[in-house]
Amino acid sequence: MAAASWKTILKQNVDAFVAKHQKVDIVLSPDWDGVLSTVLLHHYVKTAHPETPVQVIGTYDCKKIVTLGEQDSVREALFLDLDLPMDGVCHIGQHLLGYIPLSNELSFNPNAHFKNYETWTKYPFGTAQMLFYGLFEETDFPPIAETLLAHADSSHANAKKYAPNCKQWIEKMYKDETYMKNLVNGTYFKQGLDEHLNLIEFIEPYVAVKKKYVETDDVGWNKCRSRQTVKGKTEVHMIRNAHLLLDFAAVCLKVQCPALADKPKTAKCLWAGRRKMVTLGEANACEGGMKAYLERKKAKSHAIVSSRMLSLTMPPLDELEL
Repeated sequence: MAAASWKTILKQNVDAFVAKHQKVDIVLSPDWDGVLSTVLLHHYVKTAHPETPVQVIGTYDCKKIVTLGEQDSVREALFLDLDLPMDGVCHIGQHLLGYIPLSNELSFNPNAHFKNYETWTKYPFGTAQMLFYGLFEETDFPPIAETLLAHADSSHANAKKYAPNCKQWIEKMYKDETYMKNLVNGTYFKQGLDEHLNLIEFIEPYVAVKKKYVETDDVGWNKCRSRQTVKGKTEVHMIRNAHLLLDFAAVCLKVQCPALADKPKTAKCLWAGRRKMVTLGEANACEGGMKAYLERKKAKSHAIVSSRMLSLTMPPLDELEL
């Protein structure tokens, strides 16, 4: 019997999550990819399971978990555009995790699915592309979807910088998909700049821009760099900005905007961890390997960020049990 395709497995996992919980509470990554992924997942659930309630209950940025209203636990939530394989929660993301199994059977990660463990062959696109092509067809949405997807996790920039790897993953996951082929064959860069700049013009007030990209003379595609993470000096401000972006993405795709569990003014920090960078050598040298190292550090989440470095989020000294 042929192995099930990644699309089949992803859809089965989402459907099984709905069946198990009879609701979908989403904790999203507060960036453009997380926002777009949330709108897409919400639309799928409301279409395939129309009686199932779906709401955004909070965010996690690999530093702290922010929740809305009376939410005091995220154990039963679906973490979107995030990976927490050591924490036991359900998550859909695409970070490079190394030889670490997904502890929740309903989670999905393309690097884990295809047994990819090397930084130079890491999945190079956004979580949004996985949900878009795993749950829908291109014709299900207006053409502006191509622009929204191209900005997710800077996919448009990755397509240039890591072209050979991008082509391999397109062959593996997105073969014959027009928008993805356009990214690597140059079509998007020839025809998509005006629409991409329109997108940037709208989202720029609500997202952070790295200092090295804050240049008044930035023009063309240079103007489209960075501009991913939802900004906010406080939890309330960040949630308000995330909600505005959720609504914007939903309007662009002509679908319903995901509801928040409560008003943005109720946003609060439920858990704050300590993010640390260590060498892969240090982690792998631990008796039992990286998994044992992460367990010893009680890591809530981690990602291999280069050929030498591992990023992990550890609990605060007075750990809060979630």
